[in-house]
Amino acid sequence: MTLAPVCDFNFERYESWNRLVPKGIVYDAAFAGFLRGAYVRYEDWSHPHVSPIYGDLRGYPPALLVVGTADPIVDSVHTFAEKLRDAGNERVELFVREGMPHGFYFFPGLFKEEEAYDADKKFLGETLLAAR
Repeated sequence: MTLAPVCDFNFERYESWNRLVPKGIVYDAAFAGFLRGAYVRYEDWSHPHVSPIYGDLRGYPPALLVVGTADPIVDSVHTFAEKLRDAGNERVELFVREGMPHGFYFFPGLFKEEEAYDADKKFLGETLLAAR
């Protein structure tokens, strides 16, 4: 399971980023820019070790991607799921919650975070059963 994965450090390529990041729900462009710059140099943002969306995704393990529609990275997560499927990965699931911001599952009592954890338990259980 991947909770709100940063699949592409080239944030500005996605409509959701440009539409949602100015609202600054949980984080804003300045904070994301700081994280991106602290993590890796500009010329490496498209390296597959940094932005897995650019890698060879054949043989990628089963994936459950959790994100909210109010998270600026939601479009990149959808694109990553598509690329995983296009690479032949048979078990790729998206768990998308309407109106939820980045990291909504970390705010107990504020959002229905248990839904994400329940989806995770179900996904892991099914994946383990399939592996037997």
